[in-house]
Amino acid sequence: MIVLLPALTASMMVGIVALARWVVPTKPELRSEIDYFASSATATNETRKATTLERLHGWMLSFRGDDTAQFLADLAVVDRSERKHLVELLKGIGGVIFLIYMSLFLFGQRGLPSVLLALLAGAPLGYFLVEKELASQARKRRSEFDEALTAVLSLMAVSMAGGSGLNTAIANTLRLGDGWVVAAIRRSVDEANFRNETPWVALGRLGERFDIPTLIELSATLSLVGTSGARVAETLLVRSASARSQLLSEKKSIAIAKSSSMGLPVGLMMFAWVLFLAFSPVMNLLSS
Repeated sequence: MIVLLPALTASMMVGIVALARWVVPTKPELRSEIDYFASSATATNETRKATTLERLHGWMLSFRGDDTAQFLADLAVVDRSERKHLVELLKGIGGVIFLIYMSLFLFGQRGLPSVLLALLAGAPLGYFLVEKELASQARKRRSEFDEALTAVLSLMAVSMAGGSGLNTAIANTLRLGDGWVVAAIRRSVDEANFRNETPWVALGRLGERFDIPTLIELSATLSLVGTSGARVAETLLVRSASARSQLLSEKKSIAIAKSSSMGLPVGLMMFAWVLFLAFSPVMNLLSS
């Protein structure tokens, strides 16, 4: 059985690498891509056959059920494609299975039962860890978006209060900022200009795509206000002030929660320190 261990490990790693290469194939040449689009230019979506990877994507989404919309929003806000997420799942599941099997091997558990145990325990654990990491990144990115959106709204309101028009204020504000939040808003505004729409409609679509309630509410409010410069500036000032106060209260609540969570460890440390100082005198008294 010890002789079979390198073979089992090598076959497992080769299978994981082969599956990863199947999910993320090598980048095709430019000529082949041009020929593909040229040949499929006249084909319709009804006649095009779904690839194996697309069918796998569809199966994964159908397996999620009601959580599909939230899953797609998390992928969008972290800027991760479904194919890349599949690779992360494969890496996470394969890594956890390998760690569990090696742990069992070091403790003397060898043979087919240990392999089955590693597969049965590692697959759901690796899946759960990858999904948990995706949700954590999505929450962090949404928090960053809310903070950056507050600054963008404040700058837009100040620019419009200074006499700038709506489009000029948006362009000047987005020109000053950087980062992925401003880039996403800039792309949405450019899309709105291309479609001859108001920026709020595009921002509403962005909020629905990223599942950001603040942006969706802002889009709905400004769509009701219209294009009047004074009313838009007033609305932006009110929304930015309320967003700043909400962010400040959230930061305070997080700081209070962290301070409260430190009370028990600090108390235990002080209690251990008192025991350390009192140990020697108490032992001397008991021995005398």
